[in-house]
Amino acid sequence: MIPVTEFLNLDHVKIAGVSLCFLRPVIRPSVLPKGNTCHACHEASGSMKLQQRRRSNQPIPRRAQGILCRECPQKESCAFAHLGSVERVESPLPIVWTPYRAGRHILDEGAPNTGAHIVCSGLIMATYFNEGGSESVVHLLGTGGIADATDVLLENPTYSLSARALTDTIIGFVRPDILSKHLENDASFMRKLLGQVITQMRSLEKRCRSLLSLDATGRVVYALLQLAQILRPKDAGRVPLPLPLERSVLAQLAATTPETTSRVVVRLLKSRLILQSNRHVTIPDIQRLREAFQAYHLL
Repeated sequence: MIPVTEFLNLDHVKIAGVSLCFLRPVIRPSVLPKGNTCHACHEASGSMKLQQRRRSNQPIPRRAQGILCRECPQKESCAFAHLGSVERVESPLPIVWTPYRAGRHILDEGAPNTGAHIVCSGLIMATYFNEGGSESVVHLLGTGGIADATDVLLENPTYSLSARALTDTIIGFVRPDILSKHLENDASFMRKLLGQVITQMRSLEKRCRSLLSLDATGRVVYALLQLAQILRPKDAGRVPLPLPLERSVLAQLAATTPETTSRVVVRLLKSRLILQSNRHVTIPDIQRLREAFQAYHLL
């Protein structure tokens, strides 16, 4: 049994010339028998009924799957890359891809743990609800990140975190039995997965240190640098962040209030450390922002 979400509507986008559907989920998951989920529709008609979409069982076409893994910047270090090889002939496929529009929920805290969710492209934000009932950000995950790494590896019965897409995102889903099979029989898979988890934990450690040691200004700047590192890792000089950055989201990332975040952003704008137009942020000189952060961090 694979948990899926009830879909309110489906929008389509083309990746490498292949039409894929982006799913708009509601928060509460339901459970359908394996194979009854419409993970993607290949050039589907807009007039098709919702139940027809579900019964169609059309995954992302193989030629698109091959492109996803072949062109992935993390393909050499990702344990799951060979599972997505277009040459594989297993049915069903060991990994299933689902595209999500920005802002859509991917998994929900407390939902049954049914497998691993890997970020194949895009950016997601993992959160949890604290004792006060407010949502706190745990970390950001880009390509190669595993949204539920600890829950899956520890075989927790439910997910301890929620995750939602900050940009248009493609998520790869791997069932626990497939994961266990490769962990037991594939040493290369195990080494690469361990490397992915360690990299993710190291990033989480850095984020925790920033939250504990910096004030609001430092945390906002750190959040901007982290976004730039994940979304534009090879860019130097001018770095446009490819997402509309709402103050509420930046406040969550910096663990502060939207009002405080607004005041910090105004100061950064006045200093020309960032530029903003229609909620899109551009860092005009990434090295200058890093130097300003380092100087500030040493004060």
